[in-house]
Amino acid sequence: MNKMDQFQELYKAVKDFYSKKAAVEKALKTNTLKAIQDAAADEDAEIRRVVAGSPRIRTEFLKAFVKDPDWTVRAAAARNSMSGREVLTHFSYDEDHRVRSEVLGNLNVTADIVTRLAGDANEIVQQRAIDHERLPRAVLMRMVEELIPAAEVSVFLRYKIANMLTGSPGATEEVIMKLSTNNDPAIRRIVADGRCSKALARLADDANITVVSAVAYNMATPTDVLSGLASHPESDVRSLVAKNLSTLSADLELLGEDKEDEVAYSVYMNPSTSAELRQKLAKRKIEITFEQRFADEEDHCGCCG
Repeated sequence: MNKMDQFQELYKAVKDFYSKKAAVEKALKTNTLKAIQDAAADEDAEIRRVVAGSPRIRTEFLKAFVKDPDWTVRAAAARNSMSGREVLTHFSYDEDHRVRSEVLGNLNVTADIVTRLAGDANEIVQQRAIDHERLPRAVLMRMVEELIPAAEVSVFLRYKIANMLTGSPGATEEVIMKLSTNNDPAIRRIVADGRCSKALARLADDANITVVSAVAYNMATPTDVLSGLASHPESDVRSLVAKNLSTLSADLELLGEDKEDEVAYSVYMNPSTSAELRQKLAKRKIEITFEQRFADEEDHCGCCG
């Protein structure tokens, strides 16, 4: 391409830019239904997209873009802060999930729209709806009953729902107890990190060792449950009980006599261990692995909290 061709191409690009800018400015400055309809009918998608996304456009005129053939234009209108409930409702039924997702990012979206999109067929849209602050608590509760047991619901979304419910002050004991009996051990593991005493007592006898370990390390676990786990056949579980700041002194005494050095070492490192017991343990030649010592140093360093 010679310099003349390059110049002509650049000139055309600049001319197109100013032409499009003029078309957009004309539509938005006039801001009449006729001007917006003309912009919405423009063959250039870029012009339609800029007008649809402009905060200068009047709310009632955004309906002109609901059936635009280009999804990016519809998405621009869906995220426009001038879009009201009626327009957002239209876009919430859009055939393209990217447009429906943009609806959830609009500050004007209403709880009923968020609720419907929480059951969307697209996982990305459903995820954003479940994350949304305007999704009613009652809907989340219903998801525990309906969505979590359903095989077609993604693993991620099941965990997300479980996380939100167990970590929320609004989650009832009944809901958490249902989660504690879920067939998925990963969901039971989430409950094991929670504060529901009844659920923690049940999960202390779980068939999955990861779930039991979480109960053993959880400071919210009732002391009588920790006492039971102090004699668990798995040394890793006993070691976690020995690290737990809620473990009773009597149980720490018992664990200090454990045949496994890593358990005794965990007792020694526990800040709740009495000076007398710590002196007693200091006389015992404790052999531990590098991994165990490193893990305990990580637990006690100040960099993590």
